[in-house]
Amino acid sequence: MTGAFDSRFAGAVTVRDANGSRTARAFIQPVSIRDPEAPRITAAGIVDDRRWLLIAEPVAIADPAEISDGTSVYALLRWENVSGHIEGVLARKGDAEQHA
Repeated sequence: MTGAFDSRFAGAVTVRDANGSRTARAFIQPVSIRDPEAPRITAAGIVDDRRWLLIAEPVAIADPAEISDGTSVYALLRWENVSGHIEGVLARKGDAEQHA
């Protein structure tokens, strides 16, 4: 029997925190589909206040942590272990190349 994280829709992510770097399988999706799909332009500059939902297989996480999906790097704002998986809220920090 396969689990939800064996799905082709789950992707590989890298978790980076004080304990080092490790990989896991996860789903990342926008928290709200009604919010704009792009950052807002304000008088002070570009603001990206979108939030992303993280559902990941169980992995030890120490705060502060960041998650990378190979394309983008996200700050893990909050998270909790829920029934054997991790649920969290992410804020995009930028492109993965900028944080390599």
